[in-house]
Amino acid sequence: MWAAESFRRNGDNKVATEEERVAARKAYQDAQGQAARETGERQLLRELYAEQQLLEQLSWFWFNHFNVHQGKRDIRLLLADYQDRALRPHALGSFRTMLGAVARHPAMLRYLDNDQNAVRAINENYARELLELHTLGVDGGYTQRDVQELARVLTGFGVRVDPEPAEGRATFRSALPTRRTLRIPPGPARLRRQAVAGPHHQGPRGR
Repeated sequence: MWAAESFRRNGDNKVATEEERVAARKAYQDAQGQAARETGERQLLRELYAEQQLLEQLSWFWFNHFNVHQGKRDIRLLLADYQDRALRPHALGSFRTMLGAVARHPAMLRYLDNDQNAVRAINENYARELLELHTLGVDGGYTQRDVQELARVLTGFGVRVDPEPAEGRATFRSALPTRRTLRIPPGPARLRRQAVAGPHHQGPRGR
């Protein structure tokens, strides 16, 4: 993940010739394509062979509800982690908890551009989708002012890819008192290569 992000930021500047730049861009796109294929293959294997078929069906249902498009930006690198951290652990549990996990995941933040949402540069994309598609619905009774205010609430929720050694899971860490950023440890193998069945689901507790 860090290697891909590093190339996105300044990879072309570090490559001397046009031929090397083309090769580097191709390698970057190939890595994203491989990540997407592996995520799809893993999804198919789970649906065919996993013992917990209810979990698989509901995980697929919620993935469609909280959909992200793999063709946008670097979403392909984040799909497997999005499924395993934001959706699958909550597929049989609390909708509110899942909604919060989705709102904090870099795949959703990048897909709906909330990592570009700031106090002096409001981006309403995620706020609008959260109300229109994820919760209340098109005729849910909210107004444009509600969208604007929710977008302000969500300002500062950004994504930072950190080159430090992996710590096992993403965490929130304040870089500045008024900004909240989501730290993503590197390690593409951790994001993509998962067991077919995944971790055993214990079910909701204390709801």
